[in-house]
Amino acid sequence: MRKIVFTGGGTAGHVTPNLALIPYFLPYCSVHYVGSVGGMEKKLVTDAFPDVVYHEYPCVKLVRSFTPKNLALPFRFIASLSAAKKLLAKIRPDVIFSKGGFVALPLSLANKSAALILHESDSSLGLANRLCLKKADVLLTAFDTVKAKNAVLAGAPLRRRLYLGDGEKAKRTLGLRGKKRVLLVTGGSLGAKALNDFVFANIKALTEKFEVVHLTGKKETRKVFAPSYISADFYPDMEDLYALKPLVLSRAGANTLFECVALDLDCICVPLKKGSRGDQIVNAKYFSDKGALETIDENDLSVTTFFAAAGSLRTNAEAFSRARKAQNIDGTEKIASIIAEKLRNKR
Repeated sequence: MRKIVFTGGGTAGHVTPNLALIPYFLPYCSVHYVGSVGGMEKKLVTDAFPDVVYHEYPCVKLVRSFTPKNLALPFRFIASLSAAKKLLAKIRPDVIFSKGGFVALPLSLANKSAALILHESDSSLGLANRLCLKKADVLLTAFDTVKAKNAVLAGAPLRRRLYLGDGEKAKRTLGLRGKKRVLLVTGGSLGAKALNDFVFANIKALTEKFEVVHLTGKKETRKVFAPSYISADFYPDMEDLYALKPLVLSRAGANTLFECVALDLDCICVPLKKGSRGDQIVNAKYFSDKGALETIDENDLSVTTFFAAAGSLRTNAEAFSRARKAQNIDGTEKIASIIAEKLRNKR
């Protein structure tokens, strides 16, 4: 039986694309997942797919600002590489599918015999994928802005369940009354302080117009109670929220943008600037330039700019919808077929 390893973690953005692809291979492959020790990816993967063989190893993350912790990074990275080599010798995979990021980097670099497939979700190449590019058999990209000799434009892996949401179930679960449009605020699995600050500061104005579902992220400790306002650190069935056709206020992480575009959802994104390599800014500009969504600079985020962007989406609804439908961003089946071909051809 062929063996395939999926790897990626640290944030849900490096995990959910793998979750979209795993079902294509469970029926006829031995499927393994490699994540970081204590990483959030373990629960996401094992809850969704108990039949996947899960492995974890020590990984180190580069902090992009100066910190003394980075001084020890070379020594810790060597230990990660050593652990990755031992894991690969144990698993002996035919194919490795890497979603990039610090979790996937040591495993991808340690690989010597498996076919290595990289996937880049962002509109520019991330550090891990840049470092692994020469070792890769193919680099699959979601944006046509990423160029490399071995690059193939394939789109984004999206979970099938995203298209099967039950809005009535979300209403019952969250106690939504359904008399106002839902505003879904999400900063990703780790949350977004700027978005949380904005909601808390303007909760009265927002709840006058919307029923607000606020996904704060696990780091947020503040609690607010108000009519037409519901908060949670995480919601497991996002497809049910999406089925409500909400107005989405989010960061500009690639996966969130892909989901909103694929599902034809109105979206206002506020790209991350601080501590970022700038990928969110470029992601947002790409879709904004195509007329698919509205963008607000983090420094300009206010109740005035928010309602102006929401008004634009409402007034020009048909044009925004046409732009989103023109993107054809869902590349799940194409990516699965490329992986399957590598599995078949692996000797």
